[in-house]
Amino acid sequence: MRTFAPRETTALPAAFWWLFAGVSVMAAATFVFPFLALFLRSRGYSVTETGFLVALFGSGSIAAGPIAGWCADRAGRRPTLVAALAGASLLTATLPTFTSTWWTAAVTLALGMTVHAYWPAANAVIADVVPRERYADAYGLMYWARNAGIAFSFAVGGMLAARGFRLLFLVDAATTMLFAGVAWLKIPETRSLLRTDPQDGPRRGWGSVLADRHLRALLLLNVALLLSLFQFMVAVPVAMSRQGLTTTDFGLAMAVNGLLIVLLQPLSGRLTRHFDPAHVLALAALLVGAGYGSYAFCATARDFAVATAVWSLGEILTMPVVSSLVAEMSSPDLRGRYQGLLMLSFGVGLALAPALGGMALERLGPLPFWASAACLCLLVGVGHAAAGRARRQALDFEGE
Repeated sequence: MRTFAPRETTALPAAFWWLFAGVSVMAAATFVFPFLALFLRSRGYSVTETGFLVALFGSGSIAAGPIAGWCADRAGRRPTLVAALAGASLLTATLPTFTSTWWTAAVTLALGMTVHAYWPAANAVIADVVPRERYADAYGLMYWARNAGIAFSFAVGGMLAARGFRLLFLVDAATTMLFAGVAWLKIPETRSLLRTDPQDGPRRGWGSVLADRHLRALLLLNVALLLSLFQFMVAVPVAMSRQGLTTTDFGLAMAVNGLLIVLLQPLSGRLTRHFDPAHVLALAALLVGAGYGSYAFCATARDFAVATAVWSLGEILTMPVVSSLVAEMSSPDLRGRYQGLLMLSFGVGLALAPALGGMALERLGPLPFWASAACLCLLVGVGHAAAGRARRQALDFEGE
């Protein structure tokens, strides 16, 4: 990593690198999410039942964000990390043992909550230990680690699944527990000690977070962007199949996304650190809109791959910048809650995008649907520019 992106890896503390190592190990065996549907189908569940159960897994992230964020601020970053990872490991290992539909549904929902609950605490640790000017680099590297690991998971998961899904889930559980051990032994408690003295004033909570209008605007814009960005889950494969393309063509087109993230994400900080985050997010929204809008004119696998590459550039710019911007907005004693609400916005987008996208594609048709996705991203870009101007004006007013 130091050879690949030397500027991004200097001056980052040891706690960050232990966190990076844990995320990398866990992500390299992330098998539940990509193979959950296949596992459920192998158990005899119908397509409708499988879709419902997978939706439960994704819905768990909506509740996980606020709960884990609160725990990270009140109980501490490290206990929240360890509890979430240990719980996820236990549920992952036991999921294949349940045969009842109701138990499978309950465990899948709980797994969706625990497997996503480490994120607010991990992001809070980064904000605690990394210098403010290096936030974008640190969050970018963490995003890179997750995606590189998931790409590896896709490559080896199929071979392990051929030997049985129980083995697949046990390996996933083992690496998750390994991350929990790293968190307990090597990542110190980094929660700020501010406001522990009653003389410092009353403890702040959710009211302070929800009163932040700049955070509310950012989260709303993030959800709006995700409604377009997550259309690769349903609308893109449907559109490609209607063009007579195969699942292999879809896999290759989506592989472009993973390849670009692995190659470019560690370097993106060099391009963004000198610009206003609002301008970067506005440009990213335009790139996402251009990519998804281009799907309206795609007919071959190469066309879809090129369009995917365009919106992938927008994703690469968005993810670390939005995480670092939320970290900059939050005070040390509320970092977990701020990151928890950011995760909630991703959960909402993950839950709404596939359902709304599939319905809109059926009713509108391809050309109006992709045009609508592009227009939505254009509005998001304008919104980021306006929100950034409002944040700068507020900072100037406070400075006076």
